[in-house]
Amino acid sequence: MSARIALAGGKGESWERGPYFLDGLVPLAYLLDDARLKAKAQRWIDWTLNNQAPSGMIGPASNDDWWPRIVMLKALTQYQEFTGDSRVIPVMEKYFRYQLAELPGRHCETGQNSAAG
Repeated sequence: MSARIALAGGKGESWERGPYFLDGLVPLAYLLDDARLKAKAQRWIDWTLNNQAPSGMIGPASNDDWWPRIVMLKALTQYQEFTGDSRVIPVMEKYFRYQLAELPGRHCETGQNSAAG
């Protein structure tokens, strides 16, 4: 993955590529106990945890779709389970309060939502 992707604070791709990458990278890094892979994942995890919007939104501001954030929340969940990082749960709680407030006026409209029925 390029360091230019929006998930790492760059101006590049901002939809689901980064979250799906992390969803595989995080468990791989920790199950293999591979320091290089852990460091690679940590850069993107830290960016997400350290750049939450005051509203509670996570991820790049250039894309406000719900779907990539759901994938990212899964990656954050795995990361928290492996590390016990105390930053994760408060970020997730704030995000879910944001999502709960926003969903009535902004439903999930992605292809994934349509495919789910």
